[in-house]
Amino acid sequence: MIEVGKLTFDDLESAEEYFEDQFFEIKKQLQSKPLLRATARPKIKALEGLKEFEQITGLQHSPVNFPLPDYAGLNMHEAWLIFSSAYSNWKLKSFNTSSPSELLELIEAGFDLQKAFYGLIPVLNWEEEDPKVGATEQLMHLQSGFNMFKEKGINFFHELGEVPFTEIKTNETAYLFFLELKRLSLRFQYV
Repeated sequence: MIEVGKLTFDDLESAEEYFEDQFFEIKKQLQSKPLLRATARPKIKALEGLKEFEQITGLQHSPVNFPLPDYAGLNMHEAWLIFSSAYSNWKLKSFNTSSPSELLELIEAGFDLQKAFYGLIPVLNWEEEDPKVGATEQLMHLQSGFNMFKEKGINFFHELGEVPFTEIKTNETAYLFFLELKRLSLRFQYV
C-alpha cells in the first residue's frame, strides 16, 4: 500500500497512473482557455497536491527560466507577434513538462508574460459591449485591425486613442479589432 496525502494506492503503478491522468488533465485544461488567475486557482491547488507524487516517482525538475520579451520600441503589430510567439512557446513548455513543480513555476511565468504584454494596451473604455475576458481572442480580427491601422499610419497602441469613435462604430474591421483589444486590455487585471 502506498499513501499519498489522503489517497491510498495498492501499488506504485496505480499511484503513477493516477498521477499521470490527473496531471495530463490539468495540462490539457491550461491549453484550452486563456490563463487567468481565477480559472487557474483550482488547477494550482490540484498541482500542489500532485507535488507529493514527485517524491514517490522520483521526478526532478530544473528551475524554470522563461525570459519575458522586450517590447521597447516595437510597434503594436510587432509586439503582438513577439507575444504570440512567446505565448505559444509557453504553452508548449507547459504541456511538455512532466513535473507539477515546474508547471506551477510555468503558470506564474505565464501570468508575467501576459501582464507584460497586456500592460502595453491602453484600457479601451468606449461605450460598446464588453467582451468576455475569458474567451479566446479572435486572431483574424486582430490581424485585420493591425493591417488596417498600419495603412492609416497608426502603429502604436497609444495612438489608438486618436481614432474617432465614429470610425470604430461604422467600420466593422475597426470595431472587431477594438473589441479584441478591449478584451486583452481588460485581462490585465485578471493575470
